[in-house]
Amino acid sequence: MKREKTLKYEKFTIKESDYNFLSELESKSELLLKKKHRIIILVTGKPGCGKSTFGKFVRKKGFGNFSPSEISVIDDDVMSREHLFGLIRTKMKSPSSTPDNLAPFLKLLPKRKKIIFYINSFPGKRIDKADIVLVLHTDEEAREKRLLKRVGESQNFDNLLTSDYDISTIKYTYKVFGCTR
Repeated sequence: MKREKTLKYEKFTIKESDYNFLSELESKSELLLKKKHRIIILVTGKPGCGKSTFGKFVRKKGFGNFSPSEISVIDDDVMSREHLFGLIRTKMKSPSSTPDNLAPFLKLLPKRKKIIFYINSFPGKRIDKADIVLVLHTDEEAREKRLLKRVGESQNFDNLLTSDYDISTIKYTYKVFGCTR
């Protein structure tokens, strides 16, 4: 029997089963990887819906049959890079004001990185295409608590609470919807 992947995060444990959309994401990824060497999965959703937490999970644990060594995560234009067989980790930041489809990151990735997760609520500033768009949702009460913890009661809190993701300019092959807790 296959053991469930878990990740201790802050004051709680994330389980693979918390992400009910992983089998659909895995099957669509496998289909695409039969035709090409590397795919880009855009992870989007409203601020506070759990995008970065999901990114940490797949970077550390992988998903389905994909191991962490096959996955790279770019979260808000920051990519964590492994050196010396994963013993040392550095972060690369490369902001962009025009779409470059992650070119500065992709040229540095080893061939074994088959799946690139790009995490952003407003991805059209950076990319104009993705193989899969994963749209995450969570209940509004949980999202509000996360945003309060992140920015406190401020003007920025109201802006984040009322903002929505935008994928209107992104071309993609598949769209997957998922809920986080």
